[in-house]
Amino acid sequence: MIRFGTHMEHREIDLVVTGTLEACTIAVVSRQGVTTGQSNLSVVGYLHQTEQAAAPTRNAVEAVGRALYLALPEAVQRAHARAVAAGDLDVRLDVQGLPLAALPWEWMHDGRAFLALTPTINPARRVDGAPVEPRTGALRVLVAIPTSDAATLKDHFKTLVAGQPNVHLDFLGDHGKVTLAAIQRELRRSRSNGAAYHVLHLACPLRDDDTLTPYLLLENEQGQPQRAGIDQLKWCAADQALQLVVFAGDVPPAPLTTAGTLPAAAELAQVCAGAVLLPRFPLALARATLFAAEVYLALADGYAVDGAVAEGRRALVRESGEKNIDWAAPVLFMRAGAQTPAAPASEAGAQAVAAEAPSSPPAQDKSWWRSVPLELWIALLGAATTLLVALIPVTVDMIRSEREAARAGRSLPRALRRRSHLRPRW
Repeated sequence: MIRFGTHMEHREIDLVVTGTLEACTIAVVSRQGVTTGQSNLSVVGYLHQTEQAAAPTRNAVEAVGRALYLALPEAVQRAHARAVAAGDLDVRLDVQGLPLAALPWEWMHDGRAFLALTPTINPARRVDGAPVEPRTGALRVLVAIPTSDAATLKDHFKTLVAGQPNVHLDFLGDHGKVTLAAIQRELRRSRSNGAAYHVLHLACPLRDDDTLTPYLLLENEQGQPQRAGIDQLKWCAADQALQLVVFAGDVPPAPLTTAGTLPAAAELAQVCAGAVLLPRFPLALARATLFAAEVYLALADGYAVDGAVAEGRRALVRESGEKNIDWAAPVLFMRAGAQTPAAPASEAGAQAVAAEAPSSPPAQDKSWWRSVPLELWIALLGAATTLLVALIPVTVDMIRSEREAARAGRSLPRALRRRSHLRPRW
């Protein structure tokens, strides 16, 4: 799912997207009611696929984002506009439908601006999962940088967060090679010592292959590149209650395959982190580091993860201007219940106001069948269809048997039929 909102104010407004590209149901759910419409997103899917060969241009990003927004039903667009004016909006996607989840929802453009760059909208895909433990103390970040890039990137990272006591960086390469075992041991050691890391920053090359299996290029004990699958990383960090995992390393010139990387990131968020952040298309190491540093500084200032990522996007625009589309690369997956602590006082006030707001009156004259979930209707229809298909051959056999019996009766001699008719029935 995708969440649009601010870290300062949260209103219960959802944009729920389910179905397929060709037959998509989009509903706006708010305290004022539900607005539903049908749409066809196949054109958006086609446009999105045409941009997968290389990093897109700004015109291409705007074209795809505009097509995605225009594909929303008109009633949904109107409700969306009201929600944006109110300050917060959630977009929940049927993550099982990978074509829907793979669309670049971060690029949505309403004809005036990219929604992700407006002050009140923070896009993030939401997945189910248990809430992460609240953070205490300074933000602790474990940084994994391969030996080949460690010298310059480490200095750049330290410079970006210099003078910020609430962000504490530990570099894995300072204690040995950047191996999968080293990551697991350092996460475990820090947790057992009572100073658990909140963020795992992976400045390692991210790749995928012909089998749509994403992997990192880490090191072995000899310092040589070693392939580590995302599923291996998942189990190394599964018990560490990380708040955020960031893929901020080098990526190939061609974009990663969304059919492989996005599901892997979603699963990683469900299993071992409250949120996962990765690039959709190539982002230079210096730019990825700038973006990540701004995210960490915002987290240390008390922002929620999605709000901190929005600050990171704005930092990229701040450094390169609006014509640069680096801000469109990050994709954020968040657990539905994931929160970061130490929110600003104004956010607490806004939440209190929202809690005191009167709820909408119950709908009148609501038929019982309207309260039945759509999924249940679909299941009942499927069961009825299965039963009907099973009964068709039985019914055909019965009709055929009756017709054959009737024909056999007509072929009997008249006298035999008469005697059969007169035979007493006991």
